[in-house]
Parts: sequence; structure tokens; C-alpha cells
Amino acid sequence: GLEARRHLIRLLLAKVPTRSSGSPTKGGGNTSASDTFVQQVLTQQLNSNLPGSLLVWCLDNPLGTESSPNLVQLFNTVKLSFLQEACICVSVLETAKSKEQKNTANKLIKERLGNLSERLRNFQQTDKSAEQFYQIL
Repeated sequence: GLEARRHLIRLLLAKVPTRSSGSPTKGGGNTSASDTFVQQVLTQQLNSNLPGSLLVWCLDNPLGTESSPNLVQLFNTVKLSFLQEACICVSVLETAKSKEQKNTANKLIKERLGNLSERLRNFQQTDKSAEQFYQIL
């Protein structure tokens, strides 16, 4: 149940590569099979109606003496949509205990909102993704 899912996510978060945000990690570079496995399973968990509060709890309570990845590292590892990333940032900003995680979330939200207005301007009326995007908003 919930405890098993918490433990799985905490184990996966402990395996997220902590490269600097400037390093290429998405779609390129040299990744091992274990990095690919962590990426796939963590992406699946975050895409499967995971409550934001559960992810925030896992980020606030890393395994042992490990530190949790920051949101930039997490987003560089997993494949999430623009809106999923924004929702996670809002959850972290509202409920996280860590000031570092909150500051990172705040910075990312500001970036995402800037990108949001730019994306809205670039959508064409016939674009199906634009229609879905407007429905979500």
C-alpha cells in the first residue's frame, strides 16, 4: 500500500543522478542500465496519479543520510509534461519543509509561468494540444 509506495519512491529518489543542472542528462550522454531503470520506474510512478503530498513527503524524508535530489535534478531525470512539473512545483512550494526545495520550486514556477505565456502565444488554433491545454486551464 502506501508505505510500500513511499519506500519505492524514496529508493528511486536516492538513485537520481545529482549532476549539475548544466550537464546534459535528458536524451543524451552516457547512462547506465540502472540509471535508465530508475528513470523509467520513477517516471511511471510520477505519472500514475501520485499525490503531490506523497512526493513532497518523500523529498522531505530521504532514506538514511542521503539527501534528496533537487527539483531540477528530478526533472532532468524523469520525463514529465510541462504541466506535471508545474503541479509538482506548486505542491513542493505549498507543503515542503525544506527551504532549499521551496526556493527551487519557487524559481521553477516563475520560469514555468514565463514559459507558459510564451507557449500560449505560440499555439495555433488548429493544434489539438492547444485545445487540451486550454481545457486543463
